Amino acid sequence: MANLLWRIITEHQPMREKAERLAAELQQVLPQTEILKIEKYYKFPDSFCIDLKTLLKAEISAEELAFTMLDFAGKIASPWEVYFQNGAVEFELIFNKSEHTQFLKSSFGVIRWIHVQRD
Repeated sequence: MANLLWRIITEHQPMREKAERLAAELQQVLPQTEILKIEKYYKFPDSFCIDLKTLLKAEISAEELAFTMLDFAGKIASPWEVYFQNGAVEFELIFNKSEHTQFLKSSFGVIRWIHVQRD
């Protein structure tokens, strides 16, 4: 079974309950996604680290993986940085909040950084 692993870093969230609500909203836009952990993030004040896992079908080609990752990422925010190793099925996406960021839901505006990769 193939999985996508998401690591989300938030900002301006002093209470865990807000991070939990954000994780639940992300589950609504990312099908078959479970919350692995939510914990305070030590590098920034009032921030949390949210780890999610999205279940994919057992067999997935590199092309399907890339399309699926981009499709899911686009349901959260844009733009994203793409890391791809030629000749391998290694494909990663990184999101960094900036003045050019567009969030698909206003509640996602507390997201500072995201990393997504295949498990």
